[in-house]
Amino acid sequence: MKFFRRLIEMAAPAPAPIIEALSDVIETADATATDATDATDATDAEERRREKLRLRAILSCDEATGREKLAQYLAVSTDLSAADARTILAASNREVPSVEAAKADPFAKAVWAEPEPQREDDAETQIKRIRAAYAFASGQPIARE
Repeated sequence: MKFFRRLIEMAAPAPAPIIEALSDVIETADATATDATDATDATDAEERRREKLRLRAILSCDEATGREKLAQYLAVSTDLSAADARTILAASNREVPSVEAAKADPFAKAVWAEPEPQREDDAETQIKRIRAAYAFASGQPIARE
C-alpha cells in the first residue's frame, strides 16, 4: 500500500498549491498591467496638455499677428518649442495682402491702375511730351527751339 500511495503522490501532486502560486502571479501581473495602463494614461494626458499649451502659445502670441499662416504651420507641422516658434515668427515678414485687398486701398488703386492707353500722336507731339516729362523729373527748364 505504501508503494501505491507513493506512486499516486508522484503521479498527481496536489493541485492547490500550484493554482495558488499561479493566481498570485496572475494577480501581480494584472496589478502591474493596471498600474502601467494608469501610468500610460496619465503620461498621455500630460503630453496632450503640454501639446495644447504649446499650440496655444504659438497661435496666440503677438508675433503671430499678421503671420497667421506661418504660425499655423509652425504649431501644427513642426515640433518646435513655443519660444523657437516665436523667434521665427518675429524674424519673418508680415503677410502681404492679396492683390484684390490691395486694390481696395486708395493708394494701392493708384499703384495697380491700368496704364493710360497710348495715343496715336505724331512724332513731334510725342517728343514734346517726352521733353516735358524729362524737365519735370530733372527740374531743368525745357530748352525752347
